[in-house]
Amino acid sequence: EGKKIQSSWVVQSASRLELFVRLEQALIEIMYDNTESNVEAAPNDFTLILSDAMTLCESGDRHATLVKRILTKAGEGQHENNTMGNSQNGDTPLTEQEKGQLEQFWNSAEVALTGNSSKGAFVSLIKVVVFWDAKNCPWLNEATMKLHSMLRSDSLSDDAMVKQLLGYCKNNDNRHASLVKKMVTKSTDNEYENIKGTNQSSNEYRMKAAKKKTKKKKTLPERYHSIIKSLQESSTEDSTIPSWTVLMDARPTVNGEAKYLALPCPPKWVDSPHDLQCLRSKLCDAINGSNSKFGDGMSFEKFISFDSEFRSENGSTELATIQLSVLEDGVPLAWVVDLHPNPADTAYSTMTCDILRWLFLESDAHLLGFAHIHDIRMISSYIGEDIPISSPRLWDLQYLAAHKLWEVEGDESSIMASLPGLKSCCSYFLEAGDRINEQKDEKNVYNDWKSWELSKKEQCSNWARRPLTANQLEYAGLDAAVLLILFAQLY
Repeated sequence: EGKKIQSSWVVQSASRLELFVRLEQALIEIMYDNTESNVEAAPNDFTLILSDAMTLCESGDRHATLVKRILTKAGEGQHENNTMGNSQNGDTPLTEQEKGQLEQFWNSAEVALTGNSSKGAFVSLIKVVVFWDAKNCPWLNEATMKLHSMLRSDSLSDDAMVKQLLGYCKNNDNRHASLVKKMVTKSTDNEYENIKGTNQSSNEYRMKAAKKKTKKKKTLPERYHSIIKSLQESSTEDSTIPSWTVLMDARPTVNGEAKYLALPCPPKWVDSPHDLQCLRSKLCDAINGSNSKFGDGMSFEKFISFDSEFRSENGSTELATIQLSVLEDGVPLAWVVDLHPNPADTAYSTMTCDILRWLFLESDAHLLGFAHIHDIRMISSYIGEDIPISSPRLWDLQYLAAHKLWEVEGDESSIMASLPGLKSCCSYFLEAGDRINEQKDEKNVYNDWKSWELSKKEQCSNWARRPLTANQLEYAGLDAAVLLILFAQLY
């Protein structure tokens, strides 16, 4: 106020305070376990802080009144997506203060990238996303080009950094992390390399990308059609084909109207050489002894589903566990394998690498994952050998589920362009199964399938701690086992 300037400085101050609040909320989400006591309470905590601060402004003093206005506007921004200082069409330029704040975030990101601190880079990119997400204007392509330029600098090993950044994005399932993932993924696109050093604007790039998109539709990979045909030709009366009800038989967790799917028996925790030997024996039995056949002699119970969880430490992302599941008489069995024993055990780790190398590179197992490209890259890094993404024994259930959705919904291009997540796939096919039950007039305790869902509460929990909690083990084992059930219900 002492500057005597003719500008909406109260609004600008409120906008900056609101940005601080958004940043704190976003950082709490990525710094702490995604538990009810932390993240879910964070927005209310900040609202209370702003409210309490306003009560201190009741003195009637002019300065206190102005502070109250700032607090009030910042609080309103929390609920109205903060369009303060921006026109409706997003054409109002950034203020000098905003430019400086944004530049500070980018400088922090560059310092972290140069110093190979993937966690620092991730936090800085979260701040960039939070900043722009509050603005009513297009920004993603321009920000992606800036990140692309940083990752392509000679001093950076961008492949390793990209893997680590994507690992952080996977471990933080929220809107801001999703936008960072989109930035990082697009920044590795060769199209950005082509326009680097030219005067081509982000709008021109967008137009070229849109044209390219219309020319090349993303469709189901050709090799998947054979497995779909085999599935469609299989006998629907096969008693070993599992049903959703196998995950409804035990310990359902009820949350209001929702009921969470659960394993029929707890997953086995593998953390010793003896456990690994038992696991390998069980996997061999599943591969060699299966007897449920369909199309081309392919055995349904020959499929082994897999998933993994990650841990972050000292700026890098590493595998924490790998989960495996097989079917035995239509019932899924699951194992959660410790990939970071504490204390470290060289003999155990060597044996783990040998089993994973055998399973992914040498065995006859058909391996079933879900959006598993990042998992495969991390497993390849762990065992020290590349696992071909295009291996004829490696199947991505996300593609198969998307194809089935296309058959039902009739719009292949839109579904394949935006592939569904695992939780939404389960919900969709549970509801579809519920409709089939109604048509068959099958009235039983499990008839209301649409009220069941796959819980993701433990997704962002601390996978580095040992021992894992019972809820973490259940979540990890179920994420692998549910793939086999979903797979069986598609066709």
